[in-house]
Amino acid sequence: MATYTANRVASTIPAKYSPTEPVFEFSQYSGSATFSSGDVIQMLKVNAGARLVYGHVSTNEDTYTTQTTYAIGDGVDTDRYFASATIVPSSIARLPNLNTGNVYEYTAADTIDVRIENKGGTGGATVLISLGALIDYTGDDPSSH
Repeated sequence: MATYTANRVASTIPAKYSPTEPVFEFSQYSGSATFSSGDVIQMLKVNAGARLVYGHVSTNEDTYTTQTTYAIGDGVDTDRYFASATIVPSSIARLPNLNTGNVYEYTAADTIDVRIENKGGTGGATVLISLGALIDYTGDDPSSH
């Protein structure tokens, strides 16, 4: 199992934060299509107090001869937001576990991660994985809107 980092997880880039309104983060990982099942791509940083209230993921995963299954989570719970998703190439998959009424609040800094659950067949030249997320630090209950 290897760990990769997307552009928004570099050590020089802090997590976005606003105490008055939610912030939108977008991150991309572009790299060699040599993933193995169990590999993790760290996509976004979050601070303590963060609550992910919306998220979507997309991929150009058609570089594999068969589809790959992904999990979306964090460093504590690798499938907190999506337990097993086969994302159709060139489309966007909404993270389903965000509209259940019990949005998770981080008690410590962490990363939002994509984990390769079941790697598809032979890979192509490059894989592009994108993650967009609306992150709330205000403490306001998003289900009340």
